[in-house]
Amino acid sequence: KGHADVLSSPRVTTKNSEQAVIKVIKEIRYPQAYEANQIQVANNSAGGGVAVASTLNVTVFTPADFQTREVGVLLTVTPTIGPDGYTIDLTLVPEVSELIEWHQYGAQTGGTSNFNASQPFFQTRTVTSKLVVWDGETVVLGGLIREELKDFNDKIPVLGDIPLLGKLFQSKGSNSTKKNLMIFITSRIVDSSGRPIHRKERPTLTSRGTAKAQTETAPATP
Repeated sequence: KGHADVLSSPRVTTKNSEQAVIKVIKEIRYPQAYEANQIQVANNSAGGGVAVASTLNVTVFTPADFQTREVGVLLTVTPTIGPDGYTIDLTLVPEVSELIEWHQYGAQTGGTSNFNASQPFFQTRTVTSKLVVWDGETVVLGGLIREELKDFNDKIPVLGDIPLLGKLFQSKGSNSTKKNLMIFITSRIVDSSGRPIHRKERPTLTSRGTAKAQTETAPATP
């Protein structure tokens, strides 16, 4: 069975036709280059009962040219109030980026020593949507799906290590997990103090296609 987790529930206010950005991210800092430096290390050895002092040249690599990458959920919203004063034109650009893995790049440094440089691999998913909504209505964006495959190798202790027969007590395979990010967006038209302009008014369309407000009132009691 699937389950849902709420990652964040932020609120943001922006001017008409001005872009707003919501970030739920973390920063990953990694080097883009490595500097090689030669240092001397003392090497004391004894041969034939005589101590011999010498030095060895060792190459030390220092990470440099660091870069910061943001990973997580980034949502860019540009709202524009329609000429009727009730509809909102929304331009939505959600972006989901995540760290996939760290890849090791090997390099020969001389002799038998090797140098491994770690570099990150990222994955980015993005969607651009343009739509018109009523003031106070909620829209849902989906389709940002990611599938993860994980291999497993289970066995019963002791019995799984028996030659030939041990395979009867082992289980190998892979699990597939799909994650679908759903984004719920509710747009409201507010005044300069942040209060909604249309509180109990419900817009409808007139015969000319323009918005007309209907106010909900409670029935009168005698």
